[in-house]
Amino acid sequence: MPFLSVIVPIYNAEKYLRECLDSIVNQTYKDYEIILVNDGSTDKSPQICRKYEEKYHNVIVVNKENGGLVSARKAGLAKAKGEYIGWVDADDCVVPDMFEKMCNEAEHTNADIVICDMWSWSGDKLTPMEQAIPTGGVYTGQKLVDEFYTHMLYAGTFYSFGILPAQFNKIIRSPIIRKNLEKVDNRITIGEDAACTYFCMLDAESISYLKGEFLYQYRANFESMCFQWKEEKVSSASILLNFIYQRLKEYHNTQMKRQFWYYFVNIYTGVYFEYGAYAVANRKCVQLLPQEIKLDNKLKQDFIKQVEKNRLRLPYDRMLVMESILCGKTRKKRTAQLILKLRCYAMFVYRQLMSHKK
Repeated sequence: MPFLSVIVPIYNAEKYLRECLDSIVNQTYKDYEIILVNDGSTDKSPQICRKYEEKYHNVIVVNKENGGLVSARKAGLAKAKGEYIGWVDADDCVVPDMFEKMCNEAEHTNADIVICDMWSWSGDKLTPMEQAIPTGGVYTGQKLVDEFYTHMLYAGTFYSFGILPAQFNKIIRSPIIRKNLEKVDNRITIGEDAACTYFCMLDAESISYLKGEFLYQYRANFESMCFQWKEEKVSSASILLNFIYQRLKEYHNTQMKRQFWYYFVNIYTGVYFEYGAYAVANRKCVQLLPQEIKLDNKLKQDFIKQVEKNRLRLPYDRMLVMESILCGKTRKKRTAQLILKLRCYAMFVYRQLMSHKK
């Protein structure tokens, strides 16, 4: 049985796939298997996967009908035999000793989860992405509660994560990831990582953070961000927010529950801003969403209580949108529409500039 299983979900990734897979098969670490999950690709990704499977003894290919990222992750996990599970996105790369450093740390400390820092990679530019935790090392027991969970989901500045939700800069003990990934709804297409990794960390007895070890290279693809809109983003946001709200009830962690409200606002308003940026790009009228982000009534009422009791410190534009939609303050709707337009025009200009820089 290998110590590590590395799962790579793949959908129409031929442009960067070889570069990604070369970085994985050429690791200095050797006690690992690589599971390539072809999620119904229609480009040359399946042929590329097959060649790597033929060439490398530790590469396994899983072919399935297209079902989205969550279902692809589950299909890979079903085949995985490793004691720990790692992930790589099909357009990203890992540095040559990433898994050696992370697996050695896991073996040395017996941590349930090992986390590294990473690079955001656009063209020739690398931008460091660190966790908002002041010191590295092993977190366990009361230290895990007092110094790690306190700002894991929200670091205190809107919006910054304390611990990045990404699965790909972590290796996680197999039983923990299996328990939590299985519960994630396959229909979630935004926030897939957050729906799983934060609950893995809440279930962990010890977590090791390799602070300053930038071992993963995340490809920031601004072209793919400009300017797509799918109606499923609305339903996905609904499923995601209701899911996390319900799952947090399983844990007696008031810190995470307080942090959740900031994440909730970030996702909820983010969908409105995404729709607005799409409208600007396609010369349509910028307005509030044509369909509702449906929420459990208890979730909605709990949020309204947070607002009424002035417990949240939110940016003006975000609070205005939330108040006009969820809190029923219709007198603020016209101002919210204006703010929404200005914000979405700014998003459009920024993304245009970033895509041209690349």
